[in-house]
Amino acid sequence: MDVAAIATALSSVQSSRTQVDLTAQLMRLNAQTEQSIAQLVASEAQNTTRLGELGAGLGQNLDILV
Repeated sequence: MDVAAIATALSSVQSSRTQVDLTAQLMRLNAQTEQSIAQLVASEAQNTTRLGELGAGLGQNLDILV
């Protein structure tokens, strides 16, 4: 093999490694995002339950004159 072919092969390997590393990082970020969304949905469900426990008529006599 000549030097140019070896250099081209090594360059291709490095490029492939970079692509694999970037793909792995994106997959980790995607997993973290999905986990954050799941936590947000769970919190929203918990808050909705708490609002449902409030007394009937709460806030009906609110006066917001400026």
